[in-house]
Amino acid sequence: MVFAVNPGDQFAAFQASAMSSGNSSTTPPTSTSTSVASNPSSTGTNYRVIVGGTGVLAFQPDTVTAQPGDSVTFEFHVKNHTATQSTFASPCTSMSGGFDSGFNPVGTDATTFPTYTVAVNNTTPVWVYCAQSGHCQQGMVFAINAPSTGNTFDAFRAKAMGNTTSSSGSPSGTSSPSPSSTSNSAAGRVHIQSIAGLSAVFFTSLLFLL
Repeated sequence: MVFAVNPGDQFAAFQASAMSSGNSSTTPPTSTSTSVASNPSSTGTNYRVIVGGTGVLAFQPDTVTAQPGDSVTFEFHVKNHTATQSTFASPCTSMSGGFDSGFNPVGTDATTFPTYTVAVNNTTPVWVYCAQSGHCQQGMVFAINAPSTGNTFDAFRAKAMGNTTSSSGSPSGTSSPSPSSTSNSAAGRVHIQSIAGLSAVFFTSLLFLL
């Protein structure tokens, strides 16, 4: 279906060209992959993680082992939680350039729950916490592909809760004498000896008088 103004003898060729091009199809542009996927891959596994709940400050489950092409969907329940990416070194601080669901307030009578889906692009460990005040420090953390040795999930949670081992302080049950107490004891001994010496002199003088 074409139209032309003053085409001369070129209209037939123009019409034929339009009809032949109408049989070709245009390939839509392919989308690029991002760390957060609104539509998880249909071929990968989607892991559902419940965030919070009545009387619960936790991600359930708190770890998953996933492969590239899989995805993790955080489903937010009662209270107001986030799924915020952090690092092993700083469990309760958002990672620059990392994902963040933002806060998701959910009432106790809710029947539908907000979700946030993250695509797994590789097997590198991903560390996550709830950014609500005080929740991370109470152990509300999560991990994807946490190592079984070294920087483990348990070590990550311990760092979040402030339970890392401290190298400062003396071993329990041992103590060393303070200089002041040693100095005070020596002074006491000198004082006592001086009194004893004066007493001896006084007693000798008394004998001569008698």
